[in-house]
Amino acid sequence: INFVEKNYPSVIPHLSSCKSPQAMMSTLVKTHFAEKLGADPSQIVNVSIMPCVAKKDEIARPALMTEHEINGKKTKLWDTDYVLTTRELAKLIRTSRIPFNSLKETQYDEPFGASTGAAAIFGVTGGVMEAALRTVCEVVVGKPIPSPVLFAPTRGLGMREASVNVAGTTVNVAIVHGLKNLQELLKEAMSGKSKYHLIEV
Repeated sequence: INFVEKNYPSVIPHLSSCKSPQAMMSTLVKTHFAEKLGADPSQIVNVSIMPCVAKKDEIARPALMTEHEINGKKTKLWDTDYVLTTRELAKLIRTSRIPFNSLKETQYDEPFGASTGAAAIFGVTGGVMEAALRTVCEVVVGKPIPSPVLFAPTRGLGMREASVNVAGTTVNVAIVHGLKNLQELLKEAMSGKSKYHLIEV
């Protein structure tokens, strides 16, 4: 988002209005989950573990604050309080001398119950694209989506593309990893030569 805001502001109206997976989860933790637990959201410290350093900057965006009513008073809270990168988490485990390999296994937390296949892939490269395509197919076609293999070409790193038939309409999609590849696609799109309907970065 920062890259587009600073370098390609004319593209801003074409960006998805959806929050990132991190921001979506953080909002749910301090709203739905807090309500489910009967907890005061101001007493929840939400720490996100992410591979990308840019997520530290993301959580400070004013749009990622939610208004809560606490003790009859409206209060805005940050959805995510802290972000640790996966490297920082590994360093924390190592310096704290936590015997990670000998920890007892426990039941996996499922605060929102069982998730869909689309939810499971949402946080990986290409996952948002595939989840969106699955949803569009089900809504437009009105029946369960064919095998996920249909979207296999959209997964992975680098720059990949796929054409998906949705109710007789060919939808061209691309998945981009890295700003260099993104710049190439943006230049193509701004020149009016892009064939893509949807691009995931």
